Amino acid sequence: MARREDDPGGNRPLDPGVLSNDHLSSAAPLPFVCSRAPALDAAHAAVLPALALRLVGLFHDLPYSYYGDELHLMKRAMALGAGDLDPRWYNKPAGLMYLLLLAYGLFDGAAWLLGLVDSAEAFGAWFLADWGPFLLIGRILVLAFGVALVAGTVRLARAFGLGPLGVWLAGLAAALLPPLVQWSQVIKEDVLSAPTPPSAGRAGAGSR
Repeated sequence: MARREDDPGGNRPLDPGVLSNDHLSSAAPLPFVCSRAPALDAAHAAVLPALALRLVGLFHDLPYSYYGDELHLMKRAMALGAGDLDPRWYNKPAGLMYLLLLAYGLFDGAAWLLGLVDSAEAFGAWFLADWGPFLLIGRILVLAFGVALVAGTVRLARAFGLGPLGVWLAGLAAALLPPLVQWSQVIKEDVLSAPTPPSAGRAGAGSR
């Protein structure tokens, strides 16, 4: 039985009120309990190296690409801008193509405001003549999702109740995992599809 601190003999029990919920909630957290501030520090410690690693390889081969998937997805995204929103290619999720369409549309609007192009035809001609800016925009888009995946891993680890060390290790694993780093530097669907449960892919394949 707990004893009162002011009782030299230690013979009198504590008052029941001392062990109330208010008293317990104000006690210092146990080392394995995940508090918000350390978890945020762990998130920063994982996200910053993830961003740095992915930025290093973002500009590889520009203004060219020797990776077929990049050119394939860029061309299909630009084709969507012609008015037909059916990608006509269903081997992989089409979400990235629509996101690229949005990004290229914003790029077209900015280029028009800056006087770089004066029509949709001129924008299309720019794409055919110089892939560099379009490749970079697409890679930045995928990189953003790659870093968001690391941040999501940190949040998921914290939701499972891991302590600061566990949260940091989970985020660091996602930040340093070679496939996630590599595929965050090219226009490819893999990083965007990573959070998708495998069962969703099997269901989609069975519906075709």
